[in-house]
Amino acid sequence: MKDFIFLFSIILLVSCGSPEQQSKLANRNSMSFSMDTVMVDSKDEILFLNGWLSQSFLSPDHRYLYNFNHFDYTLEKIDLDELRLIEKIPFEKQGPNGIGERVFTIFPVNTDSLYFGSYTGVGGIFTWKGKKVMDLPLNKLGEPSGHFSGNEQLDRIKGFADDSLVFYGMATLFDTDEYELAIIDGINKEIKRIPTVIMERVRPFKVTFTDGPSKSSVYPGSYLVLEGGKVILGSGVSNELYVLDQATDTLLHYTYESRIMPAEKSGVYRNEVSSEKEMNAVYRSINEEISYGAPFWDAEKGFFYRFSSMGEYNPNSQKPMQDLSPDRARVYLSVYDKNLALIGESLVTDLKKVPGKYFAKDGKIWIFENMEDEMGFVRLSFNL
Repeated sequence: MKDFIFLFSIILLVSCGSPEQQSKLANRNSMSFSMDTVMVDSKDEILFLNGWLSQSFLSPDHRYLYNFNHFDYTLEKIDLDELRLIEKIPFEKQGPNGIGERVFTIFPVNTDSLYFGSYTGVGGIFTWKGKKVMDLPLNKLGEPSGHFSGNEQLDRIKGFADDSLVFYGMATLFDTDEYELAIIDGINKEIKRIPTVIMERVRPFKVTFTDGPSKSSVYPGSYLVLEGGKVILGSGVSNELYVLDQATDTLLHYTYESRIMPAEKSGVYRNEVSSEKEMNAVYRSINEEISYGAPFWDAEKGFFYRFSSMGEYNPNSQKPMQDLSPDRARVYLSVYDKNLALIGESLVTDLKKVPGKYFAKDGKIWIFENMEDEMGFVRLSFNL
């Protein structure tokens, strides 16, 4: 078998829900919410909050949050039940057990080991005590014909903590401006690629400024998440989801009809602009349309959730020109069953900005907040 396999079949399914589900949804477009805020006791340590917990993960039971500190190369172990820092687990940057200088991805591969990797796919497996178990350069597995070239990038790497050493990532093909889903078997050293239409959906909202030999682009984000045992892809452009059928390595396509918000961005924008200022202005307009986040799983309730938002900008804002985040937002919450059928949605009036890092725990949605350089969480409860 060749290590580099192109799979071209994408199964297109429309999932708007059964009549019974649609009837149920009609009565669930307004939920009741309550919120509280909790703070984590850092034990006089300075926790790494600069990256908005982007290099963090939860234990399988969601009791502990592990947050990678880029300053001192430790994993900060936070007890979310007791809301306190338990310990800082040290790792080496260089040497035989070094995890590297550009750590971008961290996740457990089993109860004993972790994967540390860079944004290019170079990485390895390490014990919780910092000992390297094996090198695992995901971008260079198998035969050379299957290696990622200089015109490609492998990122958003994830894996289930099931000891399978099967990883998933997004392959960016710069020459063709496309995304592919990469399925990487770390044991058999095989790579499969599945073409996606995600960039086709995103491209109308990609804004580029060319200044001589340099080029800058901004466009809505895309995501790859492993939640509820599913491999899910999508983008901020629409409510569409692409779910991997793990038995056939094909993508199932889900779309949804909403009663309270647009299903997708619909504006027409300039894709080529003449200045960075103009590029940022156009992108702010794009952000004022609906943007969809990635689904996440609530194991206790058996629901998937997803935030979406419509940004609002203050014309008198003093933020740097490069900061494209909205000053305020209308935030919505959608609720799906375990099969990703939409069963409820509502505007969350108490949320005034786009949520960053969030997860489900104890029947609530926890949303990270940097509160004067201390780790805090807004906890959102709701009833359908």
